Amino acid sequence: MTRLLLTKPENLIYRQSGRRNQLAASCSEMTAPFGLIRDFAGLLKSDETNPERLETWIRAKCIPSRFQYLLWSSAEPT
Repeated sequence: MTRLLLTKPENLIYRQSGRRNQLAASCSEMTAPFGLIRDFAGLLKSDETNPERLETWIRAKCIPSRFQYLLWSSAEPT
């Protein structure tokens, strides 16, 4: 299952692609990680804006909003 989710869609054969889509749509516990993987994969392409996009992605997806201020406020000089 992990391999299907982490493999680029264009590298999957038709049968694998169908299975991947079934897994991703099977339940909310699979839909969320599939979306995170897909979004993160877009950040792996060479692009000058990736550092800013990655920071935005981390803030939006990985850190609960009630804890964001701890990470980002401590990184700024006082």
